[in-house]
Amino acid sequence: MQDLTTRITALSRPNLLLRAAKFGLHKYSRNRDLRRILGQAQRPGLAAGVVRLLDLEHEMNHHRLCASPSYSHARHVELLIAFMSEAQAYLASQHAKKDGPPMREPPMNLTYLQREAAFT
Repeated sequence: MQDLTTRITALSRPNLLLRAAKFGLHKYSRNRDLRRILGQAQRPGLAAGVVRLLDLEHEMNHHRLCASPSYSHARHVELLIAFMSEAQAYLASQHAKKDGPPMREPPMNLTYLQREAAFT
């Protein structure tokens, strides 16, 4: 089983989905949106939220790849918005625990999704 940071950085999706999600990042509110997106009564911690969002997004991506009639572009983008925001907060908290203050510039060896999730 991969650790959470590896799962976050390994995720890769089509640029169109990522660009759509990036437009919604500034309107995402953890307090308002996370419980609704996850369908839970209580808001989970950072790590638990990211894991649940990864699982839901993976399932949604499977529906996309299989051209399932249950696939929803809007829901997929919504999951990516929440994931990118939560992953950014999680990675920042892990970096702060390990190395002190957050990085100012993302490393150049990251993929597009990694850079967006970590530094948007």
